[in-house]
Amino acid sequence: MNMKQREMLLDSITLPALTHYADKLPATALPHLGSLAHIGLFLSRTCRRRFLRGLTEIFAHLPADRQRGMQRLLQISELDYEMRCDAVRDASRLRQQVAPEERESICKFFRALWGARALREYYSLLDPYEAEGEDNVESILDGSAFRSGGLVSRLLGNNVLSLEQPAPRATNQKTQRPTYDSKARELRVGDTVIRRYGKFNYHEQILKAFQKAKWNKRIKTPPSFSNYPDRLRETIDQLNTAQKNRPMLVRFRLHEGYVVWDWR
Repeated sequence: MNMKQREMLLDSITLPALTHYADKLPATALPHLGSLAHIGLFLSRTCRRRFLRGLTEIFAHLPADRQRGMQRLLQISELDYEMRCDAVRDASRLRQQVAPEERESICKFFRALWGARALREYYSLLDPYEAEGEDNVESILDGSAFRSGGLVSRLLGNNVLSLEQPAPRATNQKTQRPTYDSKARELRVGDTVIRRYGKFNYHEQILKAFQKAKWNKRIKTPPSFSNYPDRLRETIDQLNTAQKNRPMLVRFRLHEGYVVWDWR
């Protein structure tokens, strides 16, 4: 079994685990659970690990562990300060909404979320800019996606191994560079259109900057975002959103004042 098949098999275990643990929690806890899960799904691997570890520590019994967990959340480099504070606030409110015996289910939920690869693959289900996906967005944010019959149950109902999108058939992917056609408003890899944008948005400033830099691995954050960290974060989220029936082959992230792209 190769690595890709192993990851898909892991997903077939983690998705029902998410539903199993969410079903054990009171309805009042779900909005806070969903908000934290939504943040975690968009973080890079390293930051997601730190984020989820911090969350599990917040639900520990010892005050020192809880304090350490909050500090981890406040040090997540890919979130602006306001979003870090919101995450700590949501985690604290989630802790208040559950009984002590339910806190272990919370910790197990976040451990399972680490392996929920299908949820991260389908960014179109989480994209607040796509009208087609609005119902699914709300189901993530209010936590109902994780209940029986919710989004994760529907994903599990599909053949999880078939969720993997094919790569372009052109030359080896690693020898290519993406391109952005500003007239057609298309983001491409080789001959494959991976995203088509119907109207101007802030994403275009970033894509044009990468095109000008001949798709160097990183560019400085455009000046228009300097005083608007929330706008920058939302734009990066949108850039990482796959269009229905199209593979999203590249991923964008923030790192120390730069916007970075890489293969997914």
